[in-house]
Amino acid sequence: MSATYTPFGLKPVYHPSGIIRSLNYTGVYDAAAVFYSGTPVSFDEATTAGTSTLIVATAAPTAGQRLAGVFGGVEYTDASGRRTVSKWFGPALGTASDVVMWIFMDPEIVYEIQANAAVANTKVGQEFNFLTPSAGQIIGNGGLGTSTAGLNPADVAVGTQAQMQVVGLGREINNAWGDAATIVQVKLANDAFVAANVE
Repeated sequence: MSATYTPFGLKPVYHPSGIIRSLNYTGVYDAAAVFYSGTPVSFDEATTAGTSTLIVATAAPTAGQRLAGVFGGVEYTDASGRRTVSKWFGPALGTASDVVMWIFMDPEIVYEIQANAAVANTKVGQEFNFLTPSAGQIIGNGGLGTSTAGLNPADVAVGTQAQMQVVGLGREINNAWGDAATIVQVKLANDAFVAANVE
């Protein structure tokens, strides 16, 4: 039973091809943000016309910001010239160059995410927003950095665009519909690479 809310961000679990791939992103990114493994990310096209900046997604859709996917990790060269691979990336890592972010961008990827309340099987096909998409934790000194974003179980209004769509129940042991902190499978509903999916 999923009784305790211990969110882990968005975890990619399925693709129709059987292969889940992240893509390398070397474009402009928000240098003030912290990206954790499992963090939903967006393209911010509203700040500077004609320029897409990769940012941490907002809790609900914002004009000019469509979801780009989910952050999976990063490669960069640190201040000492050493090439480094990490599951998180942010200002605390100091000067970094030759940054390559790995983003799960394919709109067909199905993710698992935990809600902070019960979700019933009647919610399959319904859309929801994120809870604290920018939150995360770093384990150890410079160790694994994981997102603690969750699913906001509050229904969005009919005709309102939300961030993700529930497509099934998470595969974890002792996880069932209606559990106090249900783990569900979702697809991105506000994906930058497909037409928006308004409920």
